[in-house]
Amino acid sequence: MFTRFAATSVALAALASAIPQAVDVATGPTIHIDANTKYQVYDGIGLSEAFQRSLVIHELDAKAQTLVLDLLFDNKTGAGFNILRNGLGSSPDQPFDHMESISPVAPKSNSSALKYQPLSNIRGDEYQLWLSKEAISRGVYSVYADAWSADGAFPSSLPNHIQR
Repeated sequence: MFTRFAATSVALAALASAIPQAVDVATGPTIHIDANTKYQVYDGIGLSEAFQRSLVIHELDAKAQTLVLDLLFDNKTGAGFNILRNGLGSSPDQPFDHMESISPVAPKSNSSALKYQPLSNIRGDEYQLWLSKEAISRGVYSVYADAWSADGAFPSSLPNHIQR
């Protein structure tokens, strides 16, 4: 125990002596910023529509819809978000705010074709196009969609030693 304490004390003393004398430890080092030097490109700021948020906004009355959309996307009266991410569903069903997959049933084998359900059967996600158009009309210039996971049906088609 004493040896570990002594070694730690020596290491801290060595570290303290390595701090340059020009640095005032009480106030820290001086940092200089050159606003003319660019280190990173800023494409914009956005939000996600995932989990059927477009459905929630669509179910508002017209006045509330306009208010919410303007507060989110308008550059003058709102936050001015200019990127919108839509979701690609991966759930086999729609409890709560899950986003349903377009192919909720796993194929029988890797060589079997996927069986897609009509988009008209998927409740909630059908308002993503509506929200995207509304957002674009208010200044959004980048709309994309992605999924956070593979379809929920697919783990059941994995070999037994991989299944959860």
